[in-house]
Amino acid sequence: ANPENIDTLVFCSGKVYYEILEEKERAETGENMAVVRLEQFYPIPQKQLDSIVKRYNKAKHYIWMQEEPQNMGGWTFMAMNYHTVKLECISPKASASPASGSSKTSEARQAANMSRLFKYAKQPVK
Repeated sequence: ANPENIDTLVFCSGKVYYEILEEKERAETGENMAVVRLEQFYPIPQKQLDSIVKRYNKAKHYIWMQEEPQNMGGWTFMAMNYHTVKLECISPKASASPASGSSKTSEARQAANMSRLFKYAKQPVK
């Protein structure tokens, strides 16, 4: 992504990375969003994350996105350990179980998360 055009930096891990990229392509929008996939949480890759934030220095929105409920997945670790920027979490609300028990409910939750994320998207940069 061209750092000059990025105002939203999205951090994530796992397959949601590919789902975000697919949605950007399907919707033909989101050229203002850079998506960063974390492969390692511990020890936190502080230097690498800071380097990415510095590279995209025009970013105004920093988001952690996950498909797990907010009290699970990588969000709690990132919220406790990464303080260079203020991260906003986009995920299903906290839950006692990581799965809804219904594929339709799971798909609806993921669609709602994508909708929340893509409110930050702008039309393609020409």
